Amino acid sequence: FPVTISLGQAYIFDIDMRAGTANASCSIINVSDSALLAQTPTHTSATKTKYRIGFVARSASTRIQLRASGNGTAYFDNISVATGALDMSNFGTGFLVNGALTRSTVESGADLSSWWGWSSGNFLSQDFNANLQFGTSPFSICFWIKYSSAQPGTIFARNSSGNVISVSVNSTGNVVFSTGAGFVTCTTSINDGVWHQVYVARKAGSLEVVVDGNLRTSSSFVAVDVSNASGISRIGCDLAGTSPLSQDAQLTLFRISAYTPSNYQILKMFSEEKFLFQQNAKAFLSGNSITSLS
Repeated sequence: FPVTISLGQAYIFDIDMRAGTANASCSIINVSDSALLAQTPTHTSATKTKYRIGFVARSASTRIQLRASGNGTAYFDNISVATGALDMSNFGTGFLVNGALTRSTVESGADLSSWWGWSSGNFLSQDFNANLQFGTSPFSICFWIKYSSAQPGTIFARNSSGNVISVSVNSTGNVVFSTGAGFVTCTTSINDGVWHQVYVARKAGSLEVVVDGNLRTSSSFVAVDVSNASGISRIGCDLAGTSPLSQDAQLTLFRISAYTPSNYQILKMFSEEKFLFQQNAKAFLSGNSITSLS
C-alpha cells in the first residue's frame, strides 16, 4: 500500500511480523522508480517479532510491500510510519520524533545538521532496544552539542526504573554522567555558545567525561547492572518529562556503543570531526586510508 510522505524527510517504519505457513518480510519501495529504500530481514519464526527500519523519502509517494514467501500465509500487525532520526549503524534502529523538533545545519552551508527545540513534549525516543542492554559491561556515549542557556536539562536517559543511564547538564553548563547511584560531574562548562564534542564512558572501575578530546573528569566506581527488559530511551528530555534540555541546545552526531575507545582515539575523532562545524563544510571521510569503521 502507498504512503504519502515528504521528499527528503527521514522516517522510521515499525512492524510486527510472524511466519505462518510461509516466511514474512517487508520492503519500502520508492514508487516513481521502484528503487528499494529499506527492507526487513526475512522472518522465519512463528513468534511475533517487532522490526524497525529507517529510510529517507526520495519522492512524495512510497510503497510498503508485505510479503509471504511462496504460496502461504504470514502475519503483519502494528504498522506505523513516523518522522525520525535515522540510525546510521548496521542495527538501523533509529529514534522517533515526538512533538515538533527543528532540524537545521550546524553552520551556514554545512552538510551536517542538528536537532534542537527541546521541551517536555519535543524529544527523540526509542522503545526497548536489546543492543543497549549493557549489564555491568563498559559502554560509551558521544555527541556534539552547542548551547548557551543556564537551564539544566537531560541530554540522554534510558530506563524508567532500576539503574538509570543519564547524561545531563546542570545550571552551570557542566555535564553530569550517571549510571544508577554513581555519577561524575565534569569540571568544564560547555554552555558557551560554541560546538563541543562530549564523550562519556563507563570503563572497568571508573566513569569518565571527555570534552573536545581531553579527559576532564574521572571517578572510581563499581559498575552496576543497567540492563532493563522494558527500558526505553530518550534524547532531549528525561523519562518523566520534567527536565528537558534547553530549546536552544543543538545536538548532532549522537552515538552509543558497547565499545570504549582510548583517550588517543577520542582525540583523533575530535580532531577529524571538528572540521564539520565550519561554514560550507562538506561531510566526507578524511585520511589516506580506512582500516575500520565503528
